[in-house]
Amino acid sequence: RAAIGREQLKKLPAGNARREALVVRYRQAFTEKAPALGLPFADKRGVSSQHIFPVLLPEGVDREAFREAMKRDGIQTSFHYPPVHQFAIYRNEGEELWMTENVARRQVTLPLFPSMTDEQQDLVIESVVRALQ
Repeated sequence: RAAIGREQLKKLPAGNARREALVVRYRQAFTEKAPALGLPFADKRGVSSQHIFPVLLPEGVDREAFREAMKRDGIQTSFHYPPVHQFAIYRNEGEELWMTENVARRQVTLPLFPSMTDEQQDLVIESVVRALQ
């Protein structure tokens, strides 16, 4: 098993470079075609593996309706970063963190993987733009 892991690690730099290139393409496309879409983590305070590409939907956009529109186009989305204060262990603390809850309701993760082609990414971009109209 360790041998498999070592072989996979050899592919990591190329995979990270490809994900970085895809992130740059996403950011350029959405800045132009969907300027209301929030693009977190743009400040580049370090080197990222770009393991996911989360976006922030504009205020008033229903996340589930957006995700359903993407699904109809054959594009899988997900969401990350649930509010920690809503985890079972903290739920009874009574904390209300309105900004955290607002961001969590609007966050969606778009497809991002090293073998993603530019054509596949273009389909995602087009679907996002349509879903936001």
